[in-house]
Amino acid sequence: MSAQTTEIPVELLEVKDYVMVNPGGAVPTDGTVVMGRGMCNESMLTGEAMPISKDIGMKVFGGTILMQGTIILRVTKTSENATFN
Repeated sequence: MSAQTTEIPVELLEVKDYVMVNPGGAVPTDGTVVMGRGMCNESMLTGEAMPISKDIGMKVFGGTILMQGTIILRVTKTSENATFN
């Protein structure tokens, strides 16, 4: 089984959609990691200078940057309702 990816504007994302974020990419909206792992820079939210490890089941926040790794997240909030919009 293979998956197909399509780029769409963040405004079109809906709750329960799946999104792939690659290294150096911005997390488009709040979600939960369902596949993969990585290190996310959340300094804009927390002030913490060190990237935070993200594994399956962990929350990620829109506007933060995935510094390394690749994740697939399940959208939990649309961009207008995200923690940081």
